Amino acid sequence: MTQPDEQQTVAVAPSTSFVSVPEAQQQLVTQDPYVKLLLKKWGLVGQLQLHTFFYSKYYHKLQGQQLVHDLFNDSTFQQHFQVPDRKGNKKLLQGTISNISMQPMPASATRLDLFDRLMTADPPVVRKTGEGDIIKCMDDNREGFQVGDSCLAALPAAMS
Repeated sequence: MTQPDEQQTVAVAPSTSFVSVPEAQQQLVTQDPYVKLLLKKWGLVGQLQLHTFFYSKYYHKLQGQQLVHDLFNDSTFQQHFQVPDRKGNKKLLQGTISNISMQPMPASATRLDLFDRLMTADPPVVRKTGEGDIIKCMDDNREGFQVGDSCLAALPAAMS
């Protein structure tokens, strides 16, 4: 028996900050027909890796640096995250990340004036009556993309 004023030390296994979501739940996202269509459209089929984690610590928006540091140093994350080596081969991330450099992206100012051009475009892109819906057109395939409305049809013209 130990005395009440003696301190006991208990060996505790280090806990992980990130818990991997079971693969079956992740596949629900990639098996969705709409998601499959978008991945194919963007050329990401077979190239994209999806891993989902729960962050088990308390998080405040001012702790972004700590979140990213915890993410890259977490053993659960490192078992899944692959990085290319100098030859382009994918290898699992290993070791401890000691320094992370990141910058917040300004997202407080939102400009919507870029959408004003849709109202004055010729040929028209948006209906001026009603709710301002985008005008539909016959499906067409331009530069490998399916075009089914006037907004998408105007994009290649605006880029040239």
